[in-house]
Amino acid sequence: MGLAQADPKYGFGSSQKDSFYNLINFGLKNGINCIDTSPNYLNSDKYISKLDSNSFKLSSKIPITNVTNEKLGTFLDENINKILKRNKIKKIENLFFYDVLLPLNEKRWKIYLKKINELKDYNLVNKIGFSVYNKNEVKNIIKVFTPDILQFPYNVFDQSFNDINFLKDLKKKKITL
Repeated sequence: MGLAQADPKYGFGSSQKDSFYNLINFGLKNGINCIDTSPNYLNSDKYISKLDSNSFKLSSKIPITNVTNEKLGTFLDENINKILKRNKIKKIENLFFYDVLLPLNEKRWKIYLKKINELKDYNLVNKIGFSVYNKNEVKNIIKVFTPDILQFPYNVFDQSFNDINFLKDLKKKKITL
């Protein structure tokens, strides 16, 4: 269940807060147990922090950054801690990076990869992946790194990932879609 709608600039969240909260609870009571959020989704943490953290798994995202290589580790630590604290959870099920070019920058990617492994070792994150918008982004990422999970748009308006062979190849690599 995606919470982009919690952002008053994005959807109906600002005028129907009670309805939105009821919608989240309805989803949780009816088998939807994964909530997708982002620091960019304004107000989503206000809804999530009121929920029983044992009733769902949280997916979140790390924004693109221009910090220096020396500050990347600190940037990641701070962002992870903010996500955990704001949402009142102990673990992020799926952590997505918005920066699809990140694995192509060898120096920066080594820093991220070290930190990713630490996060998994400390049981703060389960799966690491990318939020992508086209198949070329996926192909570039996979040249360098096999993510645990990929998030991509698939709906009535956007069916660019409607390629069964492409999806089967990703599944063979044991990538959760």
